[in-house]
Amino acid sequence: LLYWIDSLPAKGSLYQYDNGNRGDQFTVVPEPVSDAGHRVIFAPEPDQGGRPYATFEYYVHDGTSRSASATVNVDVISGWVFMPILMKSE
Repeated sequence: LLYWIDSLPAKGSLYQYDNGNRGDQFTVVPEPVSDAGHRVIFAPEPDQGGRPYATFEYYVHDGTSRSASATVNVDVISGWVFMPILMKSE
C-alpha cells in the first residue's frame, strides 16, 4: 500500500519522516509518504497552539484504486504536538 498526502496544513509544516528526523518538506500535493512505517513529522509555527491547530488529509492507494481521503487533526498545546504519527488504512 502507498500512502499519499492529499492536502497540506494551513498552519505549520509537514515533513517526510527520515530515521526520526525531518526529511523533505511536503510542498505540493498529492505527494507520496516515503517512510515504510507511513510516518510523517508535523512542525507547528513557533509560539502557537490550538485544538485543532491544523489539519491535513491523506489517502491510501493499493496500486489499483485509492481510498477516500482521511483527515488528521493536529492539536498543539503549550508548544507540544499531539498527533498520530502512524497513518493506517482501515
